[in-house]
Amino acid sequence: DGVRHLEELGAKTYLELGPDGLLSAMARGCLTAEPRLLAPLLRADRPGAATTVAALGQAWVLGGGLDAARLAAESGGRRIELPTYAFQQRSYWLHAPASTASAADVGFWAAVARADAPALAEELGIAGADEQTRQALDALLPALADWHSRTFVPGVVLLPDEAPEDETADDTARTRLASLLAPERRALLLELVRRRTAEVLGHDAVDEIDPDGAFPDLGLSSFTGLELRNLLCADTGLPLPPVVVFEYATPAALTAYLDAELAPDERHPDERDPRLDQDREERAT
Repeated sequence: DGVRHLEELGAKTYLELGPDGLLSAMARGCLTAEPRLLAPLLRADRPGAATTVAALGQAWVLGGGLDAARLAAESGGRRIELPTYAFQQRSYWLHAPASTASAADVGFWAAVARADAPALAEELGIAGADEQTRQALDALLPALADWHSRTFVPGVVLLPDEAPEDETADDTARTRLASLLAPERRALLLELVRRRTAEVLGHDAVDEIDPDGAFPDLGLSSFTGLELRNLLCADTGLPLPPVVVFEYATPAALTAYLDAELAPDERHPDERDPRLDQDREERAT
């Protein structure tokens, strides 16, 4: 009754404040129209702060009101300009250039950096030189070390914890899946959908995911549904709609959608789901 009353008042964004996300999935069945968002602010198996911020971020992206300044007041964060290119789940990090230094160069400059005159003499092949040469090398060493520290930059570029994605990864995944024979591709896609669903729900076995079971009945919420969609975007290289999991609301239906998107020319016109063509037309527009 409470959820229906909120809907009657015009609510479209629903955030669950509780120990887990069980009620978010149940609340969907109480609504007469598709909500903008149903998401838990806390989940039993995930860090509280990260889950809360992720849910609030989803609400804001989907048009919900959010006082971001108040949210970040104690975080020390600051406003920055976003880049103008589309993200498309790709990283744009500088790659470290391949080192061109020889082994001899490395040994020479390592000795200079350590201010190790005997090792430097060995690198130069003058370890048995006379006293005058050794004294000259000792006098030159501080100047070499200073010049090296001011001139040379280590060939290391800091990257995120995860390796940057290849910009062609999406196209490669899509091409690889589309190249399979239809029965093999569909079986692989169904296994993929079931495995990813089990993953976001925290299940150990794929057998717990019924191919014909409705995602909300399996326990999927808006939050975990978006997680599933993001994983499938990365797996297939397809730009899937954010609500695809609830538009094609069973693993089998979602598999059929993915298969049609990967190989649209293989389906007979009578077998096509009119929603697929509508989706493509809307994205093209």
